[in-house]
Parts: sequence; C-alpha cells; structure tokens
Amino acid sequence: MNLYLNNTDFAEMNFNVRYDMENGFDFGYVDISNDGGATWANIASITGVQSAWTPSNVNLTAYVGNVVDIRFRFQSDSSVSDQDGGYDSSLNGFDGAVY
Repeated sequence: MNLYLNNTDFAEMNFNVRYDMENGFDFGYVDISNDGGATWANIASITGVQSAWTPSNVNLTAYVGNVVDIRFRFQSDSSVSDQDGGYDSSLNGFDGAVY
C-alpha cells in the first residue's frame, strides 16, 4: 500500500485487528519502507490472542514528506498449528501466514 505523506505535519494509520497466535512465539508485524520496498523497518508488533476486532493505530509522523509502503507480516514457528493467525480490517490475512 503506497501512502503519500506530503503536506502534513502529522500522520497516523488507523485500522482494526484481531488475531489468535501462540503468545511469544508467533507475531504479526506492521512494517514500513520509504525506498520502494528495498528495505523494511518494523513499526508495530502483536502476539497472543485478541478475538474481538480492536482499533489499532501506528504513528507515521517520522515519515512525513515521504512516499511509504506499508505491509502486514506474520511470523510463526512450527510447533503449534491450531491457531488462526492474524487479520487486518480489510479481512486479509497477514501475508506469509500458514494456516
């Protein structure tokens, strides 16, 4: 997702999230890139269980003046496979999720 963070002094991304992950072993990440995806920085992470849709936000003010890409990423170990992973409010699974 490309975000143009021009002509502003403050930027924030708001979304809803729910997840069912092995706490401390499986993680959902929000990553940002300001170089077209050549490199990524983690700006938020989640783990554990949140069964209800919950508002979440990420402050993007440090990236004002840039065009940025955002991705949702899931990382899991292979020891527990009965959990659901994570979802953002667009109803897409975090990419890389194994169900």
